Amino acid sequence: MARGDSDAVPSELLAFARAALDGRRTGSQLAELTFDSVLDSPAGEAARRLEFNAPALAIEVEVEGRTAVGRLAPYGAARIELEAAGGAVISSGEADANGRFRLILPQGGRVRFRVGPAAPDLPLVESSWITI
Repeated sequence: MARGDSDAVPSELLAFARAALDGRRTGSQLAELTFDSVLDSPAGEAARRLEFNAPALAIEVEVEGRTAVGRLAPYGAARIELEAAGGAVISSGEADANGRFRLILPQGGRVRFRVGPAAPDLPLVESSWITI
């Protein structure tokens, strides 16, 4: 069989791969989704619980309606942003000294959390994308 179009990578797969890499910042750490109550718990819970883990930070979030309340571990002050798929920051706030934060979610859709370092020697942490 001659090598030809049948060996080409489908355009849909290429588009998906490019979209997955869009917006990644050099030097940032990825906080992978390790728990999502929508997938891992019985139906009927009012709030959605999410957990993301990166080497330097864990992010725990509870989303109910248009409010996200969360906690960072290890604890500490930090800047929290919620970024939409288009790159716009749609909500932001500060985590207190205990790592607690609250964000108002003006819209649903594909988003990720971005945690700015409180200390200059710590990396920027970005969660994996989720749909809320």
